[in-house]
Amino acid sequence: MRNGILETGLIKSLIILFLLSVASFINAGQYKVTVSKLRHDVQNLSQKDKKNNPYVDQNGERCALIIFETPLGNDLRFDLGSLDVEHSEILDDEIWLWVSPDARKMTIRCTGCEPLKNYQLGTLKSCNVYTAKITTGLPQESNLMQNVHLHCEHVPFTVSFDGKAPVICNNKDYYDTLQIGTHDLLVQSKLYKPYEKSIKLARNKACRDTITLEPNYGGISVFCTQADYTVKIDDEEILQRQFPIHVEAGTHIIEISKDRYQPLVYETPIQVGADLTLNANLKPAFSIVTIQAPDDETEIWIDDKYIGHGIRDIEIVWGTHKIEGRRHNYDTWEYPVHDFTESSPNVIKIPKLTQQFGGMYVSFFPKDVTAYLDGQPIFIEEGAYMNNYLPIGEHIIAIERENYKMLKDTFTIERGLNYIESYKLEYKPTGNVSITTDKGVAIYRKDTLQDGGYDYFAYEQGAKKIPIGETKIMLKTVDGVSCEYDMFVNNDNHNEPVTFPFMRTVMFRSQPFVRPNIYLKGEKESYNISPHKKVKVLPQKYAMYVTKKGFQTYEDSIDLTTQDANKIVKYTYIHSDKDSLENKSHEPKKSSSKVRQSFYDNAGTWFFGIADIGYTFGFDGYTHHIDFGVLPFRYKMLGVNLFDFEIQAKSGSNIETLYYRPKLSLVLPCGRGFAFTLFGGASLNIHDAFVSTDQNIKKNARTRIFGGLSMLINASGKVPVSIFTEYQWPVVGPQEETKHAKDEAVNLFRVGLNIALGFDR
Repeated sequence: MRNGILETGLIKSLIILFLLSVASFINAGQYKVTVSKLRHDVQNLSQKDKKNNPYVDQNGERCALIIFETPLGNDLRFDLGSLDVEHSEILDDEIWLWVSPDARKMTIRCTGCEPLKNYQLGTLKSCNVYTAKITTGLPQESNLMQNVHLHCEHVPFTVSFDGKAPVICNNKDYYDTLQIGTHDLLVQSKLYKPYEKSIKLARNKACRDTITLEPNYGGISVFCTQADYTVKIDDEEILQRQFPIHVEAGTHIIEISKDRYQPLVYETPIQVGADLTLNANLKPAFSIVTIQAPDDETEIWIDDKYIGHGIRDIEIVWGTHKIEGRRHNYDTWEYPVHDFTESSPNVIKIPKLTQQFGGMYVSFFPKDVTAYLDGQPIFIEEGAYMNNYLPIGEHIIAIERENYKMLKDTFTIERGLNYIESYKLEYKPTGNVSITTDKGVAIYRKDTLQDGGYDYFAYEQGAKKIPIGETKIMLKTVDGVSCEYDMFVNNDNHNEPVTFPFMRTVMFRSQPFVRPNIYLKGEKESYNISPHKKVKVLPQKYAMYVTKKGFQTYEDSIDLTTQDANKIVKYTYIHSDKDSLENKSHEPKKSSSKVRQSFYDNAGTWFFGIADIGYTFGFDGYTHHIDFGVLPFRYKMLGVNLFDFEIQAKSGSNIETLYYRPKLSLVLPCGRGFAFTLFGGASLNIHDAFVSTDQNIKKNARTRIFGGLSMLINASGKVPVSIFTEYQWPVVGPQEETKHAKDEAVNLFRVGLNIALGFDR
């Protein structure tokens, strides 16, 4: 048993050793010791002193000092073969090794890295100092950073470390973080000499340094007798005018120039600390040239820019220019000399230009047409027109004849060539049209198939023969207010008189019991309008203002210029000052049914009656049935009448009996101001029950239940008219067998007419 335990422990130990070896092998392959070439520091004489270098080798010869720069001092091991390291120290991320001058190579090892074998030391000298840098790539080496702070008064300046791209610093202080070790620093600034230095960073040693650059510039001062001159140094324009201008030492090209003057160019060396002064006097490079055109129609052009006509004094800068004389439909003249100098002539005369012509020959069918060339009528002989002196360029010919479509053509006349064409007009049938509009309104029309504006048709009313098809009608007042309509004209056998209303019919509605002030403001006319009344206004765009004391002002706009804006209903619901407008609309919720909405637009969503009267034709033996009442009420589709009475008489004005007839009704809209109504109610004989002195009649007074159907017409929006039919059912009671009850139970089908007076909303 004991042997088994020992064997198990041995196996575990072997596995752990194997894993450690594999990990070490992997790390060794990933990281590797590298050393820079050993450098002999001949400036360092510190090892000549025995106090600093008391170390000697086995032969008694004083040692050489090797300084390795590395932050891994405790992790490195050095092997000189048969020789030993006489002494070693770790100082500020450096390893100092005192070795025998006879040492020629060494092996350097580091934990977790592939070692460096046979590192060549070369020939070492006693009491001399040698330096090199060791790198491995280990994380603990690359993550060691130190701060760098540089101060320089010459702003801006650039900073570069180890040959990398320079960084521009616009402040006097530069801050950075670098890996510990030695770095090559380069500081540069314009007009100053470069500054180079090696800095050493250690874990306990940051870099704080003040950089002072040596000047490397001289000064240039420029003065010119002319104002507004330009100075360029090495092709860079100098905007400042405070001299001297500092430039780097060396040779520079200085250019002094001004528009229309000859430039001056200097190439001169500039010494460090020296100032150069230049006094310039620029000479003019232009002259005044008088250009004379032969007439006022000839235009003067210089370098493709229009200058004017007649006689012009032009300032021409010396150089290449193109001078031309131009005129429409004439040959262009060009001045033969392009290069202008100080010796060029001061007067240039443009000769008379030669006009350009071309010819045209056109024929027409039918022959008897009217034609216009460029808006002017032309003489047509035997259906043709010829002109041999037509100016070159574009021309427009328009041809027309009654009952034919107008023809327009644009053509180009070229110099010395003839334009030949044959035009055939297309026949267009016409129809008789009679148009009527409001008083004081003129009628115009335009054929939509042809270009051009409107033509006068008639004043208020007129009849003419015009082409069939689409056409446009415009109505216009003397004040300039207009509106347009589209119309289709058929042939002679299908046309009927057409009326186009100019004035617009509108109605403005508000909520019940509120009669606000409505004001329409248009460009040509303004209106104060009462709600719930149909009014006629001009076809304009209006700004609408709805006001009432104690209510919030409602502003809106309404466009009555469109073709479908003749008869409209506009809702102007306003809210009390105490109400919040949030999530509230000024427009009432409209019915989802177009039929109901059409009825409400004309008759109102509710109706409040003042009185109603009607006449009923009954078949129960009475001669007259007169209905009258107050408070007929309708809201949308529901109607109520609580105070309705019926007088029944045999003949003349003798009242036989009086009925109280409250009823409910359901309105079924069928169109604009038209609906069917289902109604029902009770009819109580008030006369027999309360007025009659005959106790037997009082005792047998009957109540009827009635129902029926009426046709409601409310075209005016104020006075609804109903034609109705109804049937009555007597209420059965204990006295139903009496003769009076039997008389009332027959012939109760009735037809009548009812008229109500009130106002709607």
